[in-house]
Amino acid sequence: MLGWPMVEIGVQGNRLELQHYPPDATVAALCEAVEGARRAPGLKTVGCHVCGECCRDPVPLLGYDIERLAAEAGVPPASFAADFVVLPERPDLKQRRRTIADMARQHGLTASQATMLYEHNNGEPPLLAKKGAGGPTAGPCVFLVDLLCSIYAARPFICQLYVCNMGPRLEAVFDTLVRQGVWHAYHLLGWVPAADLAHNPCLHHRGYDDLPLAALETDLSELQEQLFFYF
Repeated sequence: MLGWPMVEIGVQGNRLELQHYPPDATVAALCEAVEGARRAPGLKTVGCHVCGECCRDPVPLLGYDIERLAAEAGVPPASFAADFVVLPERPDLKQRRRTIADMARQHGLTASQATMLYEHNNGEPPLLAKKGAGGPTAGPCVFLVDLLCSIYAARPFICQLYVCNMGPRLEAVFDTLVRQGVWHAYHLLGWVPAADLAHNPCLHHRGYDDLPLAALETDLSELQEQLFFYF
């Protein structure tokens, strides 16, 4: 068992798995634990060769990421997004509300269950812009300089937590935070009012160091199987 502040990560085979944490553990503590665990001997994540290859992959931006990067740049979130973010299609609020209400009514779901299920299957993330020829999503990250991240201290959540060898529980927590963070980003962009996201934990906490890890332990797998025809 590999333990870091408040969070225990286990190595199962070649995968990192979330094992245990106290009720007050935060997402920031999870990131720290995973960062240490990824260096365990024998894992393929043990070392970074500073090749910049991972910085060529699409980088989804969550709400907290946009807030923090905008603060670092000293501009409002909307201004940062205009210069450094590739925005997805704006969600259709009427269609969202209609589908959520229909799922809740027909299948006896709570409003929160229906909303989270809908959000888990809808909503493309804003992406950090790329540089070079080929369009805004081609080439390396716009903040990659000489194969090093120029915004490392404020780098997006995906860059902090993602590892390619997650176990099922860790991956489920990761997916839930990404999905909730995407809709939080939509709110910051002025696309979705807070009233439509009352269930979203990102709206009720200040950042990753305040967001409880337990708020992301929501298992939607059974509902997904029952309502697969919706998506």
